[in-house]
Amino acid sequence: MLKSLLNYWKQPKKRNWTLAILLVWLILVHLYTVVPVSPETMLRGIVLLEDDRQVLLHAPDGSTYPITPREHSFSTGFFVDADGLIETRWHHPELLLNHLSQDSLHRVLSDGLDSLQSRLAELRLLTDEMEYYKRTHTVYDEGYNQVMSLNDRVAHESDSLTSLATLLEQVLLEESIQLSVSQQLRVYYRPSVSDTLLCLDADEVDEQHCRLRCGRLPSRAFVFNPTSLRWWDGGRWALGYLREPLNPSDSSAFLPSLVRFEDVDASVPLPDALSGAPVVDHHAHLRAVCQPEGWQDAGGFSISPARWWRSVRQGLALLFSARQPEAVELVYEQKSLPGGVQLLSFSDAEVAVSEEQRLSFGRLVYPDSSWYKGFMRDGQRVGQGTYVTPDGVRYVGVWDGDTLPSGERVEKNARFVGDFDAMLRPSGGGVLTGTSYYEGDWFEGRRHGFGVGLVPGRIVSIGRWRNDQFRGERIVFNADRVYGIDIARYQHEQGKHVFPILWNRLRMVSLGVKVRKTIDGPASFPIHFCFIKATQGIKTVSKYCEDDARRARAIGIKVGQYHFFSPMSGSEQAQWFLRNAHLCKGDLPPVLDVELSQKQIESMGGPDRMIAEMCEWVRVVRQRCHAAPILYLNQSFVDQYMADAPEELQQCPVWIARYSEFRPYVRLAFWQLSDDGTVIGIRGKVDVDIFNGSVEQFEDFVRENGIR
Repeated sequence: MLKSLLNYWKQPKKRNWTLAILLVWLILVHLYTVVPVSPETMLRGIVLLEDDRQVLLHAPDGSTYPITPREHSFSTGFFVDADGLIETRWHHPELLLNHLSQDSLHRVLSDGLDSLQSRLAELRLLTDEMEYYKRTHTVYDEGYNQVMSLNDRVAHESDSLTSLATLLEQVLLEESIQLSVSQQLRVYYRPSVSDTLLCLDADEVDEQHCRLRCGRLPSRAFVFNPTSLRWWDGGRWALGYLREPLNPSDSSAFLPSLVRFEDVDASVPLPDALSGAPVVDHHAHLRAVCQPEGWQDAGGFSISPARWWRSVRQGLALLFSARQPEAVELVYEQKSLPGGVQLLSFSDAEVAVSEEQRLSFGRLVYPDSSWYKGFMRDGQRVGQGTYVTPDGVRYVGVWDGDTLPSGERVEKNARFVGDFDAMLRPSGGGVLTGTSYYEGDWFEGRRHGFGVGLVPGRIVSIGRWRNDQFRGERIVFNADRVYGIDIARYQHEQGKHVFPILWNRLRMVSLGVKVRKTIDGPASFPIHFCFIKATQGIKTVSKYCEDDARRARAIGIKVGQYHFFSPMSGSEQAQWFLRNAHLCKGDLPPVLDVELSQKQIESMGGPDRMIAEMCEWVRVVRQRCHAAPILYLNQSFVDQYMADAPEELQQCPVWIARYSEFRPYVRLAFWQLSDDGTVIGIRGKVDVDIFNGSVEQFEDFVRENGIR
C-alpha cells in the first residue's frame, strides 16, 4: 500500500490537487476565527467554580482523618469541550501530600506529629485551667458562660488532635502511609439575569481542567477553542467573575462580567474569583488566562478537525439564536491620586453587594509601600478588600468609608477577628488567637473592659482589663458563697476592755466598706469557717485560741489555726506551733501566715533563705498533721516569689489577702477580701474571708485536706 501511495504522489497533477484540497481545508478550518463573536455570546461559555478540598489520612482500621485545613475557593472557568470540559485556574492546597515522595512525606508527617504533640501539651495545661475554673466558679460569676464555651472548644480540639496524633504514631511506626484528597467541585452557570442559576457537580480531570458529571453542556452554552490559530485584532477582554458570592441568594455575584483592558500590562492585580477567566479578542481568540497577580499567556495551536467541526456547528447555531442582553463592559485603568497614591482599578463596575452601590475593583499603592486590593469608590476603600502594611500585617474585611468597622488582622503568630477604629486598632469586641488567647472588649488597640484571657501554664484571666493589663475578676457576693472570718486577740481586747465572742449569734452583715463590692440581696450570711491565731515566732501564744476553737467547733464552724511567721528558723517555729496550738482531727489545715517586710527578708539572708525556712515549717507541720499547710500570702508576694518556689510550697493550698473588688489572680483556696467587716456577735471590725468554691466543694476540701 505504501508503494501505491508513493506512485500516486509522484504524479504532478494528482499531487497538485491534493495540496489544493489541504490548503482549502486549512482555510475552512480557521475561517470562523475571523468572524466577530459578540460579548453576550462569549459570556455564555463562562462558569463560576467552587472548589472544596482537604487531604485525608487513611488509618489501618479503615477510618480517615483530615490532616490539612479544608481549603474553599471560587474561580472562573470556561467551556472547552462539547462534553462539559472546563478549563480554569483554581487554588490548590499549599501542600498535597500525595504528590510527595515517600521520604519527604515521612518527614512532613513526623514534623506534623511533633507540632501536634506540642499543641496537645498546651491543651493539657488549658484543660487543667478549665477544670480549676469549674471547681471554683458557678453560673453566678461574670463570664461563666463564656469560659464554659471556651472549655468546650478546648475539649473538642484536644479530643480531635489526640486521635490524629495516635493515628500518626501508628502510621509512622508501621510505615503504611495512605493519603487521598477529598474534593467537591460545584459549577455555577448563569449567563444572564433572565436565566435560572444552575448548580452542577464536576470532577477534576487534571490541574487545569474539570468536567461536568452530567457529561453535557447547558443549553445554548458557548464553547471556546483554546488551541486554534489566534492573533490580536484590537481590544483585550477578560470574561469572568469579579467577586465570590456571599451566600446562595447573592444573585449579582453569579453573573459573569466583561472586562476591557486599556493600556495596562499583564501584571495588573485581579480579583481572586476572576482567576481562570479567559482573555480574548472580538473573535474569541484565547490568548491568556487570568491569575490573581495578572494574566498569563495561554499558548497552543491546533488544526483539530473535531474542534473545527464543533466550532463551525456552534457558529451556525449562534447565527440563528436570539441575542442576549448587552454585556456589562468594565474598563481597567491606571491613574494617580492625591497624596502619591497610585490606583489600578475597574471603572464604574456594578459589582457591589447592593444595587445602590457602584463600586470598582482594583489596587491602591500608598507612598509608604502599603497597598490595598479590593473594592473601592472614588479612590476610597469600600466593600470587600485586603490592606497590607509595609511590615506585612494584613487587614481583611468589608470596608466602609475608607475604614474597617470589623474584620480580620493577621500577623506573625497572632490573628485578631473583631472590631476596629479609624486607625485600624482593635476597638470594641474581638478575639485574639496565637501564642495566647483573649476574647472580650478592646479600646484603642488594648484589652480594655471585660474579657477572658488564656495563656498556657497560667490561670484563666477572666474579668476586668484596663490599658492591656488584667485588673482581676469582679465577683458577685450572695448567700450561696462560703464565708468565714479570721480572728486574733483584737477581736477580744478593745482598749482596756475584754469582750467575749457570742458564737451562737454570729452572722455576717457587712463585707466591709473600704472597697466597693457587688452584693446580690441583703448582706446577712452565715459563718462557715474561722481561722484563729495560735502562735507567733518561738515565744508568743494566743491566750484566746483554745477557748475560741472549742466554742466554734461546738456550733459546727470549721476551725483552722495559724502561725504568724517571724524571720528566724522555720523548724523551731514549727515545733513551737505544734506544742501550743490546739489541733483536732477534722480541722482545717494549719496555716503559715507570711507577712514579712523587705527589711525582715534581708535580715534572714534574702528571699532564698526565707523560702527555705518556709519549707522547713511546712515539712515539719505536714509530717505531724498529715495535711499540707495553707499559706497565707498577699498578691505581691505570690507574684514575686512563688513562681520559682519549691514544689513542696507549690502544693500547699493558698489563702490570699487582697483588699479589692477583684478576685486575686492566683490559684487559691481562700480569699481575705477585707479587714473591716461587721459580724453580729463580735465587737469591732473583723477580717472577712471567702472560700473559693461552693458549699459542696468546701466540704470536699475539708474532707480531703483537713487534719487527719
